Amino acid sequence: MRLGLALPTFGSAARPEGILRVCRTAEDMGYDSLWTGDRVLAPPVPGAPYPSGDGEMPRAYENHMDPLVALTFAASHPTRAQLGTSTLNGLWLPPIMLARALTTSTSSVGDV
Repeated sequence: MRLGLALPTFGSAARPEGILRVCRTAEDMGYDSLWTGDRVLAPPVPGAPYPSGDGEMPRAYENHMDPLVALTFAASHPTRAQLGTSTLNGLWLPPIMLARALTTSTSSVGDV
């Protein structure tokens, strides 16, 4: 069985140190993959209650880091884990910019 773990791209741990901590811990624990999701908008009046607490989505979850930037940061640190995005709101991005972001290799970033 292969197991994956979500990178902290929202909430209080959504910062470079949090991503790096999760990458290292996941590596030590033997996880096979690290994932991000994408959320641009948070519903002001959700159709269903949030599944924890009082049913309100915590304010810290309203803002997400860019999933591709977060994955690029994670890829710039040595890990054997595969990286991926569970969702990507590609329709919000200009196609040429999305294509460039998806095809930019981290090896070329690291050579600078």
